[in-house]
Amino acid sequence: MPAKSQAQQRFMGIVHAIQKGDAKASDFSKDAQDTAKEMKPSDAKDFASTKHKGLPNHVKKENMEKELKEIIRQTYRESLRESVNEAKAPYEVYHKSYTSAIEAAREYAEKKGFEIDNDDAFRKIGVGPRKPSEGKTNSFSIQLSKDGKLQRKQLHIQVYGMKNSYELNAYIG
Repeated sequence: MPAKSQAQQRFMGIVHAIQKGDAKASDFSKDAQDTAKEMKPSDAKDFASTKHKGLPNHVKKENMEKELKEIIRQTYRESLRESVNEAKAPYEVYHKSYTSAIEAAREYAEKKGFEIDNDDAFRKIGVGPRKPSEGKTNSFSIQLSKDGKLQRKQLHIQVYGMKNSYELNAYIG
């Protein structure tokens, strides 16, 4: 992303130098220090490498602040997306129906090699509370078995009711 003015290019040159370690952060303004902490080094380098030719000396401060804030927001969103992808569940989290959420939890347990006690599941889920309304959560703990032997571990299911869908959280513990 190219700089919009010569002043912005110089500022980003300072930020880039701070990030690389070529300059002491304490020698520069608090704004430069903060921007160096919050901005991706590749973005700072893009701004800093812009040529001066054809750029105005200054752009209105409001416009520059808006652009910097937008870049910081984009960087934050990207890092948030990366952290969400790292914590991805081994099953589909969002479902259009309550039934599909419960089925996904059952499939998750079966993929882990467990068998679900159908009588326990029927008592707790089938005859239990209605599907959760918006903002409410239904929680269940279902008995599991492996190779016909009852296990101490259980399938814990939580289904959160949202406006038009359901959010599933399931784990074995």
